Amino acid sequence: MERGATAVVTTHSNILKAHAQTDPDYMNAAVEFDESTLKPLYRLNYGVPGPSLGLSIAQSLGIPPAIIEAARGNLKESEGAFIESVRMLEEEREEIRRLKGRLSTLERERDDAVKKLREKRDAIIEKGRERIDSAVAKAKKDVKEVLDRMRREAPSRAAGARATSAIEEIGRAAIGGKTGVSPVYVPCEGDRVTISGANARGAVVKVDADSRRAEVQVKGLKVWASWDKLAKRGGADTPPAHPQGFSINADMEVVSSVNVIGSTVDEAAGVITGFLDRAHALGVGTVEIIHGIGTGRLARGIEELLRRTGSVKRFYRAEPAKGGAGVTVVELE
Repeated sequence: MERGATAVVTTHSNILKAHAQTDPDYMNAAVEFDESTLKPLYRLNYGVPGPSLGLSIAQSLGIPPAIIEAARGNLKESEGAFIESVRMLEEEREEIRRLKGRLSTLERERDDAVKKLREKRDAIIEKGRERIDSAVAKAKKDVKEVLDRMRREAPSRAAGARATSAIEEIGRAAIGGKTGVSPVYVPCEGDRVTISGANARGAVVKVDADSRRAEVQVKGLKVWASWDKLAKRGGADTPPAHPQGFSINADMEVVSSVNVIGSTVDEAAGVITGFLDRAHALGVGTVEIIHGIGTGRLARGIEELLRRTGSVKRFYRAEPAKGGAGVTVVELE
């Protein structure tokens, strides 16, 4: 070592192993060995000493027990303690391997559960669409028959009343026979609304008439909600400094973005983690994190969080027209 040489030393001396553990100029390494089968496992572990199994192997080869016990007694007390510490290290390492295997199993089970949940959700949505399409088609057919009957009959007030009554009955049948149903509120961009079931208030930012849904800005989060979950309200919004404590109803879909401008790194981490978990569980592919530019500390903290998040496939800054360095676009697995 004094001449700068590099050496590989194999030894059964526990004193040398102990020295290598305490001197940074040396490093222990050990080839794994199965004591129960007395077979090598062909795995090399760096940083830990391996136990010397000479006495165990000698015992398995038939050396008299008295000789084995006498040999164990000749080991110095310090060496005996070192051997015990090596054994404990091996047990802990085996426990870590077992826990890693269990973790991998749980992650696979979680992924399977999420996949099944998405498939079940898609099946329910498709079944609902089929029922709606069927009800609409039947209603159109019934209305056409009423109109055709009106054309055949002589125009009269009684005929008009009968037609009106028939069409109202068709409408009640199309919505399951309910009467006295209030018309569904049709939102417009800019409307201030409340979302039933979520105890949330916000403003409409986008309306999708085809799917009868609206995108609502609630505090720092955007959600999609069906029209029947919305109610128009008056008054002004008073959004808090940080978008925390918001709970989303199960039939709403997290989309688009989350705004953490003005948050500390720790505050933003809590908000973003929940936001990404919901988006990933619902199958959202791309989301945006709005953090602003400022000193850059918040953006760097968010990047570190995203690197540690398993559901994140990749992330990058938004285009200049969409926020540039103040917005991070995240693609999810």
